[in-house]
Amino acid sequence: MQKNHKKQRRLLASVVFVEIVGSSKLALPDELEGINLWIKYLGRVKKTARTHGGDIAKNLGDSLLLSFRSAVATVAFAHSLLSELKEFNAIYRPQIPIRLKIGITVGEVVAINSDLLGTPVNLATHLASLARANEILCNEAVWQLVANELPFKFREKKQMVEGLGEVNVYAVSTQARRKAVLA
Repeated sequence: MQKNHKKQRRLLASVVFVEIVGSSKLALPDELEGINLWIKYLGRVKKTARTHGGDIAKNLGDSLLLSFRSAVATVAFAHSLLSELKEFNAIYRPQIPIRLKIGITVGEVVAINSDLLGTPVNLATHLASLARANEILCNEAVWQLVANELPFKFREKKQMVEGLGEVNVYAVSTQARRKAVLA
């Protein structure tokens, strides 16, 4: 009987799943060029994640799983990522821009070496798949933690998520909400 040498631990994490929209189109007409541009953009993603206190847990080719210690930092990261994407596309991909779908959750995950598993990871993946291009979706737990901390608008909608049932999902507007002016 072989002994399992993988270290398993539970930890509370804010998880973000980032998925490229239409990744096969990015490879056209030159697949190598498309791959090289994604690698170049990944460098920016890593730098932005570190700036917000996050780490890339897994690179799945056309999607990424990242973890953070703060929901506020995670939503700020996702907003920064989309802002930087506009700049990147203007320089490198004006004809066929890279577009992302982002799902964010918070909860207890199981860390095995550098991999993350558990319901928050699965939900973040589902939220990313439900998002529109360049949209950030989060669950209610994230919304409760960040709604009064960040200057973003949130739009609630209910979604059926396989295996989890009906989930309150919040779309994070990348346009800052206006603060009330006191007279």
